[in-house]
Amino acid sequence: MNKLERLHNQSRLGLIMDTLQVSGQELAAAIHVDNTLVSKWKNKRRTLTLGSEHVNLIAEFLLASEDQQGVHIIADLLKQIEPEITTKSLEDKVKCLGRWLTDSVFLSYADSKKEVISRQPDGSYEASIRIWQGNEGKRSAVLFFLNEVLSINRKVQLLLVSQESMNWLTEDHDFLRKWQHLLMQILKRGHHIKIIHWVDRNPTCIDSILDYWIPLHLTGQIESWFLPMYVDPTSLQTIFVANQAMALTGITSADAEEAICTSLVRDPLSLSQYTSVFYGMQSQCKQLIQICPPERFLPLIDDKLSALPVKGDQLISCYYPLFLTMPLELFCDVLRANNVDNAVFEQIVGCYKRFHQHNTNASLTNATYLAIPEEGFIQYISEQVFFCHYLSLLVGKPIEISQDHRVDHVYHMIEILRTSSEFRLGLAPQLDTYSLWITENDSVLVWSNQAELSHVAHVVEPTVVKSFFDRYRRKWLTIPRIKRNIDQVTESLGSVLKFRN
Repeated sequence: MNKLERLHNQSRLGLIMDTLQVSGQELAAAIHVDNTLVSKWKNKRRTLTLGSEHVNLIAEFLLASEDQQGVHIIADLLKQIEPEITTKSLEDKVKCLGRWLTDSVFLSYADSKKEVISRQPDGSYEASIRIWQGNEGKRSAVLFFLNEVLSINRKVQLLLVSQESMNWLTEDHDFLRKWQHLLMQILKRGHHIKIIHWVDRNPTCIDSILDYWIPLHLTGQIESWFLPMYVDPTSLQTIFVANQAMALTGITSADAEEAICTSLVRDPLSLSQYTSVFYGMQSQCKQLIQICPPERFLPLIDDKLSALPVKGDQLISCYYPLFLTMPLELFCDVLRANNVDNAVFEQIVGCYKRFHQHNTNASLTNATYLAIPEEGFIQYISEQVFFCHYLSLLVGKPIEISQDHRVDHVYHMIEILRTSSEFRLGLAPQLDTYSLWITENDSVLVWSNQAELSHVAHVVEPTVVKSFFDRYRRKWLTIPRIKRNIDQVTESLGSVLKFRN
């Protein structure tokens, strides 16, 4: 039996179990039945009926499993069946899921040809289509689409493009969090995404979704493109395709504030058409966000420092102090203590020197703004053993910085603050889950503060670079003056040094 046939012979219970990665043994133990019975329900060799004494127990177990995993696959599924379900009791949710599990209609899109209702002699055919209305409908449609992708038992490539107004995405922050969570779950399942961004938008609009896209890109499983056309089209379209499964589409006029409708299709010719349209657009695109593996991090910084613009401030936001704020001799000692390869040693020291040559050029009036949380300094000083994540990415091996070296580093930062008018340090109250280095009118470099996300993102498209710069310039101004004042900051750093063990 091939995979397609297995999917077709799987029950709704089987699809949910596979989606939540619940084994037959786990379910059998939870409801006190034999594993072979669960296997028969799952593979449609025995029918699970609504009157069965096991249905409610199964539903309760699946809802509890979803809650433990922190996902909303069943919750969003039940909302499609009964929109008011979120306000109802657990008992109502159990009954609703029980009804769905025992419905005899097969829920699968594995074979898009089954979506064809009837064929005509002239080669045409009728096919089903599902419609959602307005922005609220588009949000429901997108959640439905993403949850369906999570149910697919094969690797899927998603093709995404949206030129329409982003109001449907940005006006509901709760939806934005759900949307990001589902996309991250999709990426963790090994699926890949190709996305074409429409960057000719109000910078404020781009700014509002930066936080949600950047962590997703750092997984290394997204290819990001943009169409280099800065004109006003007469119509705007949205196309989301899950290859060989379904397509979600919408189209509005350029001056529309709200989507009129969003459509979901699954038939083979529609899927082929929308896939072709996407790749036709991609052929005219340029790469928007360059995603690089860890071994490309150092060459990226090398290239960035080799071509810094004559004019432009730099904004750096990170959780721990950067190697660029160490004295050169101390930095070299750290590298030697970790037996860094000679070629890498020379390259990263060269980067250090170019950064400082640029910043000390008397003919320039550029400033470097560095935002680091006070908590980051405390951890940096207090930990007995400290492996530096970003330096480890740069040199390609774990880099440990001794406590003595870290203390000397902070002392040197105090010295820089007192002697350099071009260097500003702000003790930020909180930062993002990623660090970034923005050079005004030039580029953005982003890396994660989390060890499991090792890829690096690089952006040079002017509209996005400006959005990043403006956003983080505003963030800098949200740091209280007392946390940016040189005397107050140096006093705070002096207090941090007391945390040395």
